[in-house]
Amino acid sequence: MAKPRGTDGSLLASLPWTLAALALAILPHVQYLPIWITVAFITCSAWRYLIEQRRMLLPPTWFRALLALTCFLGVLITYSSVSGVGPGSALLAIMAALKLLETRKRRDQFVLLFISIFLVMSSLLREQYLWSLPYLMVAVLLIMTAWLRMSATQTESAARSFKTSGRLVLY
Repeated sequence: MAKPRGTDGSLLASLPWTLAALALAILPHVQYLPIWITVAFITCSAWRYLIEQRRMLLPPTWFRALLALTCFLGVLITYSSVSGVGPGSALLAIMAALKLLETRKRRDQFVLLFISIFLVMSSLLREQYLWSLPYLMVAVLLIMTAWLRMSATQTESAARSFKTSGRLVLY
């Protein structure tokens, strides 16, 4: 039996939160990333949102594999390596963008939010200034809110999720 390639629209309410968390996690890396990775992230994000909104088919496996191989080679050519802070952050960012194109269930969104946490923490590998603290707090708050929004009922407000996230961050 073939795996379903389309979406049922069930992620439409939580997908914007996941996209916002990913975007905020990638933000401190943008100045160090090649422009093509930033463009690829924006393109994959917009494409994934349209797929969910219009309940279109996800890209086929062979296409996603080709994209992943091309992006891996792009990072290898750009940095002449795949190890280190720069290439590692670039690979993490581009693979998060490509992971968007295969998200079918909430479980996949949880993986994206874990990747967001890694991206936020990897920003500390470059700089550990005191003024990074507000960014870290806001990013973790938004990621936790995205987690809560995925399991929220239709009647639960975003404000309540923010309050709960704020309490969890303070703990």
